[in-house]
Amino acid sequence: MKTLELGGHLFPGIWRHLLPEEFRWQTPPREHRSTCADCYMVTVGDFAAACQCCTYSPQIPNFLIGMALKDPASRDTMMRRIEAGGALPREMVNAPVRFRRFLALHEEGRFGRDVSAACPFFDLETTDCRIYPYRNSVCSTFICAHDHGEDGEYYWERLQQLVGHLEQAVAQWAMGEMGYDHDEYVRRLDALADRVELCSDPESGDWSPVALDALWGERRGREIEFFVGCADAVLANREDLVEIAGSTRIRQAIVFERAVKAWIPEELQHQVPTIADDEYGAEPIPSLTYKLQLATRTLWQLPFGEAPVALAEGVEILENPGDDPVARANRTRSHVASVGGERVFFHPIEAAALRLFEEAQPVDERLLDRPEITALPHPRETLAAWLRRGLLVSRQ
Repeated sequence: MKTLELGGHLFPGIWRHLLPEEFRWQTPPREHRSTCADCYMVTVGDFAAACQCCTYSPQIPNFLIGMALKDPASRDTMMRRIEAGGALPREMVNAPVRFRRFLALHEEGRFGRDVSAACPFFDLETTDCRIYPYRNSVCSTFICAHDHGEDGEYYWERLQQLVGHLEQAVAQWAMGEMGYDHDEYVRRLDALADRVELCSDPESGDWSPVALDALWGERRGREIEFFVGCADAVLANREDLVEIAGSTRIRQAIVFERAVKAWIPEELQHQVPTIADDEYGAEPIPSLTYKLQLATRTLWQLPFGEAPVALAEGVEILENPGDDPVARANRTRSHVASVGGERVFFHPIEAAALRLFEEAQPVDERLLDRPEITALPHPRETLAAWLRRGLLVSRQ
């Protein structure tokens, strides 16, 4: 399925049908620095070029696994992960040992730096994702540097939460379509709670034959058929996915999750995500949808008819000196300003528009009709970004 482009970002094509209709036509904030092809965090020295942020083993729902298997470009790499014991009927998810290794990676500050922990789908030669059109909600929404500041960060968190829950709900439903009752799957997983240490292969960190036999049952050896069937069921019902997800109660194997947390070394337990009080304790999808609506509204809100806005105190628009790696990486952006200890680089037309605010300006239609503003490719979005990042502030 062809990828979906919104706001300069590419998302899995199934999002056209997975997201509620009002979000299929919205414009996510453009994040000029958070691009896989030109990694900002590598430029500033926080990530290694050999692995970037891809030191993470993604949790991929069964139907996306199946779609990757149906695509000749990603089939072989996905099959290798399944054959290695990386996938369960509901999703591809870390076995306890691999999960512990990931927590240790974070604790030791090696995220984005340790190429030995690179994602199994990350191509070390090309630095491309081998399953890019079928990546999960976390990979699709991970933004390392937010052009819209804290409001932008909040927006991406809410979008990830919503899509993550939609993925879980549809994956549960797809299991049922393949004749595997999800409640039975949870019972089988919880039954492994007293054998956590036996659930992983100690060398690879993936799921052990003990766990795979218990969780796949009679379907063991027919995983490819199962995942492709999940994908086919989702594609056949793609126009109804929002309704399907909304009517599916997300259930977690909290007995097993608690056992894994207790098994994790104490010094790493603070990194383990919060476990719900009961197996149906996931936040409802309507609540997550509402939170994303509010985040979207805040993101694009402009102070029309309110106090005029001007450059924040201490902000100066200077020429890009090109005297360090970050400045050189932004060599196509001729100007720079600093705000909150962070530099922001601008194209000439952006610098010309920003200079309007050396004097306080009311935000109204006259401002939006100024030639300096109309010259911007995305005028309202750019003004909103400057406000969210603190370049512009209200002057009472």
